[in-house]
Amino acid sequence: MTGSEMAKAGLLEQNRLSGANRNALIAGGIMANTAEIFNFPVPDVAQKEPRVADLDDGYTRIANELLEAVMLAGLTQHQLLVFLAVMRKTYGFNKKLDWVSNEQLSELTGILPHKCSAAKSVLVKRGILIQSGRNTGINNVVSEWSTLPESGK
Repeated sequence: MTGSEMAKAGLLEQNRLSGANRNALIAGGIMANTAEIFNFPVPDVAQKEPRVADLDDGYTRIANELLEAVMLAGLTQHQLLVFLAVMRKTYGFNKKLDWVSNEQLSELTGILPHKCSAAKSVLVKRGILIQSGRNTGINNVVSEWSTLPESGK
């Protein structure tokens, strides 16, 4: 068998052999210049429709004075997120108080449940949130909120 006949036979054999057998054949020196092609999964690059906020999909009413009081309350990021989540779970469903678990707060805010609990406790201590049994809500009497000492601006 000539060299070119061996190469043709090798190519035919390569198409027929599985990966392990092909590697053994390559190690024997017959097909040293071959490459194996792997088809990797390609992510779907289809255009995704942009999400648009629409009042027709629902909204949460909040008094301007309450919103302004929250902005001036000096809350930490976790406290603000928990406050907004409680607002969504209560005012968003036209309720003054509702049972909101730490797991629900965690899902809405992306904060771990035990950290949601800690932030909620601080908000209750400061009078920003109110609790009645297991129900939680927003204290809309903003004059009852304890404020932080004035910081140097």
